[in-house]
Amino acid sequence: MTAKNIIKERVADYGITLSELSRRTGIPYNRVHRTLKGNAKLMATDFLVYCRALKIEIKWPITRTDSKSNARNDWKTEKKWKKCKKK
Repeated sequence: MTAKNIIKERVADYGITLSELSRRTGIPYNRVHRTLKGNAKLMATDFLVYCRALKIEIKWPITRTDSKSNARNDWKTEKKWKKCKKK
């Protein structure tokens, strides 16, 4: 099951609209819609925010196995995750 499918399934289980998901996450509606309808890629930072809002448990650590891990992107993800945790 893909990450998008997990999010879609949880949205359906909770019976919330994409507008409500946008409000809960702070992610603009058009990006939520395009992502979950398959017209845009799901960004890792958004995935973490969706998981937090939808109470989806993430098994840690999530690590990259290739040698091209980008420390700057890891920092951005951590910063966005901390911001979401404060809500």
